[in-house]
Amino acid sequence: MGEKIDLVIKHNVAIVTLKDPEKLNPLNMESAKELSETLKSLEDNENIRCVIITGSGRAFSAGGDIKKFKSSIEAGIAGKEMEDLLKVLYTIALKLRLYPKPVIASVNGWAVGAGMNLALSCDFIIASEKARFRQSFSKLGLIPGFAGTMLLSRQLTWQQATEMSFFGDT
Repeated sequence: MGEKIDLVIKHNVAIVTLKDPEKLNPLNMESAKELSETLKSLEDNENIRCVIITGSGRAFSAGGDIKKFKSSIEAGIAGKEMEDLLKVLYTIALKLRLYPKPVIASVNGWAVGAGMNLALSCDFIIASEKARFRQSFSKLGLIPGFAGTMLLSRQLTWQQATEMSFFGDT
């Protein structure tokens, strides 16, 4: 499909793969835009009955691209870049919650921060034994973005969600 997203259709199932395994499939502006466009292209396709989102390599998604965040801070444009990225990510979260087809997150490794929240945005999460989930925002002095504060508390008790968000443990 693009540089950051691969799309394979098998037997009426669309398999959408984040494909930047060296960086653990970060959710940056490029991958987020491609993911949004891919989901939009599949939405009205009557031949597609289900969408599976997964990651290549040893991670589903390690979340935000920390190196890009650091360079945007150094360039003095962090606020604008973060705002632009969050608009795309929140659009994806809302799109997935309202999607007209079932969406499955196939988590094959690390799902961290925004990567975990991408999985939480899906209808189902199927996790391998290698799957690891973490809300790591607090380690960066942030609150869970990409709808994490809303979605996590609907999956766990509010105490578990609070603990996971405050401490950022796996």
